[in-house]
Amino acid sequence: MKFHWGHAIFLFIIMFLAAMTWIIVFAFSQKVNLVTPEYYPKGVDYEEQINKVRNTAKLKHKIRFEKQNNKLIFIFPDEINTDSITGTIQFYYITDFEKDRKVDIKPDTTGKQEIDITNYLSGRYIIKIDWASNSNGYYQEFDINL
Repeated sequence: MKFHWGHAIFLFIIMFLAAMTWIIVFAFSQKVNLVTPEYYPKGVDYEEQINKVRNTAKLKHKIRFEKQNNKLIFIFPDEINTDSITGTIQFYYITDFEKDRKVDIKPDTTGKQEIDITNYLSGRYIIKIDWASNSNGYYQEFDINL
């Protein structure tokens, strides 16, 4: 049996299909890092987020933080009653959302909250503080390298 152009076309098609199959399998095996796994509901509620940012801008003093040894100390504004503060502090790890950390806000009577960061990975984080006081929502973000 002689090798002719029909065999070449058949081999080309087989190699093409094998390459396409490999590309599809490779593409589906890749991990997709979205900002958050439930990005669609967060996008729908973005107007609420804008209102929280506006409320934060109206505050005379905003949340501050200090880094001391292996702790982050968050200092809430004096104008807000610390007994009524609820919310979360999210440490958004830039490169992998599975490494994110979320901490409930529980300030002491002086308006400070300490968070131990010894077990946090070193790298760049965006700290997202979503909190409320007396039915007013607030939102603040900070960039930090740990």
